[in-house]
Formats: sequence, structure tokens, C-alpha cells
Amino acid sequence: MRHHSPTLAALATGALIAAVGGSTARATDEAPKSLSIAPAEIVLNGPRARQQLLVTGDFTGDLQADLTDGVEYESLDPRVAEVTRSGMVLPRGDGGSEVVVRREGREARARVRIVGFAQGDPVVFRTEVIAALGRGGCNQGACHGSPQGKNGFRLSLRGSNPDLDIVTLTHEAFGRRTDRLDPPASLILRKATARTPHQGGPRIREADPAYNVLRTWISEGTRDASSVRAVRRLEVLPARRSLHTSSPRQQIVVRVHGEDGSVPT
Repeated sequence: MRHHSPTLAALATGALIAAVGGSTARATDEAPKSLSIAPAEIVLNGPRARQQLLVTGDFTGDLQADLTDGVEYESLDPRVAEVTRSGMVLPRGDGGSEVVVRREGREARARVRIVGFAQGDPVVFRTEVIAALGRGGCNQGACHGSPQGKNGFRLSLRGSNPDLDIVTLTHEAFGRRTDRLDPPASLILRKATARTPHQGGPRIREADPAYNVLRTWISEGTRDASSVRAVRRLEVLPARRSLHTSSPRQQIVVRVHGEDGSVPT
């Protein structure tokens, strides 16, 4: 499976929390019997691709716990792949590497392969840009997605009409919402980050993937790609999990499998 930059996955939501009775000992207070990583094999295509890892600890009494935020991460080749302290894998160059996670003498590994780092795919308006706007809440009913819009700026509700949205973003307000000559000066970015006064306050940060998607799309010429990958199925990791009452929280990863075999993450 090829993994592309984060696109449709930003539109997907999910929840997975289950609690079962058992020992009163906290899972995070004892050493795990073993660690596991999901996904165990990652292929990232292009410089904007990324993959969040999930780390699970197995404890006594068939107890499992999400240890994603409680382990140490290491990339064996940082020139190929970087891994953040929260378990996000980022491409840095073509090639193969491994990510190792460790906790209290236990470790697990995930294989990583980076392809197409030099070229990458252009940003797709109808999936990535619409998703980025949704991530910031810009096209929700309480904001610019309302029938009347807000302060003269109207988007379709949750990106339901991308043809309208691209005209609104690129042609209205004398084109100041998307400045192709100076992308950071675009109103859509200045207001979303509150660098220009914005009634809705800051919606995204410059370090957020959503900001990078919008900025890159503008710098590429605000194109509307004609081809959009069709969705074959959604995948939620972990697919099934029983959590002890002492550790009832579980981070999840939603992956969208395209008809072309791609897996935007």
C-alpha cells in the first residue's frame, strides 16, 4: 500500500473507548510484558506525508493500555524519517529506516519506507484544502459555513460545494484571500492564525498541517485538480480494544484506503 499526504483522513472522525472491570492496579504503574506498534509497516509518499503511530502495552491479566504518549521514540536513520515525541513519523528523504519505541526494557519496531520525497504530489483542493478548512472550523455552520456567511465571507457548509468555495477563496475580496505572489500574506492564513484581527480568533497555528496545506496550495497557484481519489474503505486503528478502568483512554488513527491502493494518513 502507498501512503500519501494527509487528505481525506482529516474528514474522518471516530471514537473507541471501552472499559472493563479487573485489577485495581494502574496499567501505567507497572512494566509492560511487551510492546506493539500499529501500523507496523509504513510507506510514505511525498514530503507532506505523515503517519501517527499507536503503541500498545500488554500487561498482566490480559490488560492492555495505550502507551503512545508514554514511550521513547527513535528513528534509526533520521535522514530518511523523523519521529516526534508524540509518535508522528515525518519523511526527510527517500529510503528505508526503522522506528524503535522503548519502555522499561521493552521495545518494538516499525519499518518505514519513504518514496517520492523530491517531487511529491500537488495539493488537492477538493480533499486536502476542504479538509484543512474543516479542521479549523472555517466551513462549519457557526462560522463561514452558515447560509449568510460571516463578515462577507461565505463557504459552503462542510465543503459540500467545492465549486463555490474555490471561487470564493480565489476571486472575491479582490483576490486578497489567496495571494499567490505572497502566500503568507493571504487573508485566509492571516485571519486563521489571528495575525490579522479575526472575530473567530485563531483557528490554526503556523505549525499545524492544515496551515501547511493551505499555504502550499496557494503557492502552487490555487489549482483545482480534476482527479480526486475515490474512497474504497475507512480503517480505524485499533479495530478492537478492551481497556481497563484505570486507563480508559485510547488514541485512534483513521486511515482512508483509496480505490487506487493509496492510503492517505
